[in-house]
Amino acid sequence: MSKVLIVSESPIFRSCVSLVLSRKVETTIAGETASMEEALRLARRRTCDFIVVSADTFCRRERGRLQTFKLDALRLLKQVCPEVAVLALEGSGSGSCASILVEAGADGYLAAKSDPDELSTAIKFITKGGRYISSGLMLNGNDPPAFCHNQSQPG
Repeated sequence: MSKVLIVSESPIFRSCVSLVLSRKVETTIAGETASMEEALRLARRRTCDFIVVSADTFCRRERGRLQTFKLDALRLLKQVCPEVAVLALEGSGSGSCASILVEAGADGYLAAKSDPDELSTAIKFITKGGRYISSGLMLNGNDPPAFCHNQSQPG
């Protein structure tokens, strides 16, 4: 059973994800935090083995342009605690941050339009060592990635 840390500046996001996880996924909620810095501290203490983070923590559209933030924190987390899985959940939009976050080290990306059951599927898939990208999303304008859940299941 995964120990999940939920990371988002939005208390509503954290509460909603916690509620979905408690109803749909066999996990223990290890905690919630608003910052990647705190998430890194908790991961170093082995408080969690899985992080669900709002994609808005790292990138969002402002004035029509995609802006990125705190990607170094994600890279550092994966460098210092490579065993901790990271799933980014899109708050809104079309998946424009998916490529950026996967390249920075996220193990998966779930689109805003996903059914809540897909969160369970993504966590199980990533826990088995796979990478998970919501079906229908494309990375860098290409076809869906080879590690998309519906193309390749880990053993």
